[in-house]
Amino acid sequence: MGQQQYQKAKTLVRNGSGYVLKNLQMKYVYDYMFHILQSYGKLMKMNVEVPEEAKCVQRQWRVRLKEVE
Repeated sequence: MGQQQYQKAKTLVRNGSGYVLKNLQMKYVYDYMFHILQSYGKLMKMNVEVPEEAKCVQRQWRVRLKEVE
């Protein structure tokens, strides 16, 4: 009886691992995250405005990267 349970458990693990390797690839994870964030964004009811005195973060980041190189 113990050996039979062990074989069932081993088969379950093998099948589960195969499922994960086949279906949980990063492209599917990113696709899922994209759809979840898109759905969440539709629920938001706020208007985002950039203040006049805001600085361009991307421009500052590029300057810092050039300094490091």
